[in-house]
Amino acid sequence: GPEIVKKFVENDGSLSVYAMQNNIPYINVEVQHGHQEENLRLIEIAIAALQEHNLIKKPG
Repeated sequence: GPEIVKKFVENDGSLSVYAMQNNIPYINVEVQHGHQEENLRLIEIAIAALQEHNLIKKPG
C-alpha cells in the first residue's frame, strides 16, 4: 500500500530536500509502467491528502 516517508537526508540538490527545508508540501508518486489502475489510485491518494490538509481546493 501507499507509504508516507519523511526522511532526514543530506542535501543532494533534489526538489524533495528543497521542499522539506523550506516547509513546502511535496508529494512524490512513483509508478510502474503497465499498472494503470494502481498508478491512478496513488495519484488519487495524493490529491486526497492535499485536499485534507487544505493545500488544494476540492472541486465544486
